[in-house]
Amino acid sequence: MIQKHDILAAAVKIIEDKGLNNLTLEAIAAEAGVSKGGLLHHFRNKEELIRGLNERSVEAFQGFVQEEMEATGSYVHSFAKASFKQLNDPDEISMNASMLAAIANYKELLSAWSEEYAAFRQNAAGEKVAIEKSLIVRLVCDGLMFSKMFHLDPPSEEEQRLILAELENIMKESKV
Repeated sequence: MIQKHDILAAAVKIIEDKGLNNLTLEAIAAEAGVSKGGLLHHFRNKEELIRGLNERSVEAFQGFVQEEMEATGSYVHSFAKASFKQLNDPDEISMNASMLAAIANYKELLSAWSEEYAAFRQNAAGEKVAIEKSLIVRLVCDGLMFSKMFHLDPPSEEEQRLILAELENIMKESKV
């Protein structure tokens, strides 16, 4: 039986291979090997499917942050490490690129990311990290992700290692 994650994977593949303009429910159903009715059983419309892509992406990132929190105990530090982990996971970068490409037509679906950033700000404040330092970490991580997703001269793994080390230095000096 077809699962939601199979349908989402099919949508990602269509966006990657054929572009956003070819993302239709019919194309997704064909790619997933399910009838359109089967697809509609899981997602009532294209907007709901894109919402599913977005939620899946946020949940995956939150999982990476939680894994890192167990090791570091610092939310902002974990956010940076999770970003780099996600950056080098081809499945995750693929999902994020597809979700961001699709969401261009449904800006209201960015609310999950807006909530994630609000949580970042709150957690950074709770750790007494200077706002400018925490935002440097977040914005560098965002920039690296977008650079990789859109193939805009992404840094090599060695350069990423150096950037992460610099972010860790910023975090050491960042308590207010």
